[in-house]
Amino acid sequence: MKKNIFLPIIILMILFGCSYSVYQNNLPHLKTVRIYEFVNNSTEYELGTDIQNSLIKDFNKDRILKTVTKNPDCSLEGTILDYEKKIRSFSDKTVKEYELRMLISFKLTDLEQNKILYENKSHIFTQAYSNDKENAVIPRTEKDAQEKIFGDLYDDIVSNVFQAW
Repeated sequence: MKKNIFLPIIILMILFGCSYSVYQNNLPHLKTVRIYEFVNNSTEYELGTDIQNSLIKDFNKDRILKTVTKNPDCSLEGTILDYEKKIRSFSDKTVKEYELRMLISFKLTDLEQNKILYENKSHIFTQAYSNDKENAVIPRTEKDAQEKIFGDLYDDIVSNVFQAW
């Protein structure tokens, strides 16, 4: 008799557990987003396209919003205002770590209600990286550091707009 009681409970727990997501869209009227190529004021060629592609990949992976190019419910656009790479540490005439710094302005706009959902006109993202094989904690290349910053940008947008905690 106890088996008959627990079986439906276990089945319900499995069903509800499978549909759980870390992110919840607290703006249910928004289903789609258009992510524009970021304006690139740096000397790093293709950086604006790289951010756009990374954000599209992250939105598609998490399925918070479907990315589209026509008739979006909201739009994300931004500008790379500054890009700087500098030496962070060195020893014995060898660079140990670099620091990548990006100053980014971005805006997410609700096109259905014609209002800005989130805007930051000067967000500084920094990421250390090192090609030193002994330092496995941080990214190894400048490109890897860029990808980490793009992920941080995505996380910032999601946590400030779509998470209902």
